[in-house]
Amino acid sequence: RMSRKLATILTDAPVAIDHEALHLDPPDRERILEVFSELEFRTLAKRVLGEEGTLQVVSTNGQGDLFSGMDEGSGEAAELEDLATIATVEHTYHLAADPASQERLAEQLADLKAFCFDTETTGLDERKAGLVGLSFSWKAHEAWYVPVPEDREGCDAVLERFRAVLEDPAIEKVGQNIKYDLIVLAMHGVRIQGTLFDTMLAHYLLQPELRHNMDYLAETYLHYRPVPITELIGPKGKGQKSMREVAVEQVAEYAGEDADITWQLRDRFAPRLKEDELGPLFTDVEMPLVRVLADMEMEGIRLDVDALRKFSRELGEDILKLQDRIREACGGIDFNIDSPKQLGDVLFETLKIGGEKPKRTKTGQYQTSEDVLSTLVDAHPVVPLVLEYRALRKLKSTYVDTLPDMVDPATGRVHTSYRQAVAATGRLSSESPNLQNIPIRTEKGRE
Repeated sequence: RMSRKLATILTDAPVAIDHEALHLDPPDRERILEVFSELEFRTLAKRVLGEEGTLQVVSTNGQGDLFSGMDEGSGEAAELEDLATIATVEHTYHLAADPASQERLAEQLADLKAFCFDTETTGLDERKAGLVGLSFSWKAHEAWYVPVPEDREGCDAVLERFRAVLEDPAIEKVGQNIKYDLIVLAMHGVRIQGTLFDTMLAHYLLQPELRHNMDYLAETYLHYRPVPITELIGPKGKGQKSMREVAVEQVAEYAGEDADITWQLRDRFAPRLKEDELGPLFTDVEMPLVRVLADMEMEGIRLDVDALRKFSRELGEDILKLQDRIREACGGIDFNIDSPKQLGDVLFETLKIGGEKPKRTKTGQYQTSEDVLSTLVDAHPVVPLVLEYRALRKLKSTYVDTLPDMVDPATGRVHTSYRQAVAATGRLSSESPNLQNIPIRTEKGRE
């Protein structure tokens, strides 16, 4: 009776309500679309508004759009389906394939205060990639492409024609992820000088939470969809070609477009950095750091491989001892400690750790993640042993055994890649290998 009374809704409560005011008005679809466009909620826009919700690109700069000709000052936006492409935009991308045209191009570059350059290579590893070509741009819709021969003598001859302008400290150099190009050219004997402007890092300061790759930037700020590289070299896999296997005329269009887009992005982002008072951070911190990181990557980190091999053997012995201690703490049960299912059954069914209702996964298996076990370290002596076992296993397999295999035989060092535009908090990250995750806070990790 009491339950029924508590669950019965009172219909005579003294509440003054205007029932007409409770009716939902239709949403302001135009305003919703405007907000979704500003926040770049493409999927949500279509989910809420249907086909009417095709997301629009909102300008962040009052200058005219050099690609689409949109009147951004009026707040108009363009649908993604109408993005311009290389086939719909008039452009002039020159091919400088002979010494005479290359020398004329170098003379033009020497008279400039700034220009954009980009490298086309045979791979993503900037230290080992072969240089296929260089592209340059200093005005919208126009660019130059310089093919570079595969043989060292021919490559050196081309680079020598452009060495003076590339190493001229009075000329600003513009690029997208320019650290890659700095390293590529440094490995070929050319050290880029002059003030740097990296459009990727400029956007990282302006919009740290968003993506910073060229395709995204071109679509968002230039209303333009670049040629995907897969059109030239094919999809990833065994059949993918090298850029050197692609017809030079096709590479010239692709490379020229890259330089052209990057130059236009520079014109967009430079005023924004000033408006947002980010100029000093960009000029005095981020850009000088590019050179420092490039030098660090090329220098590499020396590893004491013999010491790591010895440490690996010691860790292996410690892991075996921990296995015995874990099984002993579980009453002598022989089970696979690395199996989450078997471990969960032993901890939560046999030993009854974690109370009456231990956490389970969606498949009904007991949860044995580090987060879960960390809350149970005082529940049974075996739990801290399992956590220590896992930490040593990860240290051994992920770092101690792996790092020696990543040493470059030519230098005897590990060459990681440092990323400035990944963490929104501003910290550096690294990859190949990921150095910031080495567990140095533990005793074994510090060793």
